[in-house]
Amino acid sequence: MYALNSEQDALPTFPDAEAFACIKRELGLSLDSIYSSISLSPIAAASLGQVYKAQLRYSSQFVAVKVQRPGIEEGIGPDPHLIRGLGLLIYKYDYTISSDDVALIDEFARRVYQELNFYPVGVFGCVF
Repeated sequence: MYALNSEQDALPTFPDAEAFACIKRELGLSLDSIYSSISLSPIAAASLGQVYKAQLRYSSQFVAVKVQRPGIEEGIGPDPHLIRGLGLLIYKYDYTISSDDVALIDEFARRVYQELNFYPVGVFGCVF
């Protein structure tokens, strides 16, 4: 487990200019109109995205701005379907497994797509 965690922590960030363009595109406003300040580099990064610290212009409140890694949905897209197909084969031909592999795979895929949906994070917010 330690090896997996260290690999995840070693994932490189994606370009800040790309992240800032994504924020502008998603919110439909310039960064200057939303934030009085935003960190020039991420304060955290992971496989799904990276996080910047910003101060809201209208309230002066410090917030975390989470930006999804470009192309992550397309990259993950076919994987759950392929794994599900494998689960169906196992279910059909391996009588030694008593668990419902397909249901387990479906739940895993549902959770992955929940993690890709950053909207709830924005609604509930993260305040420093």
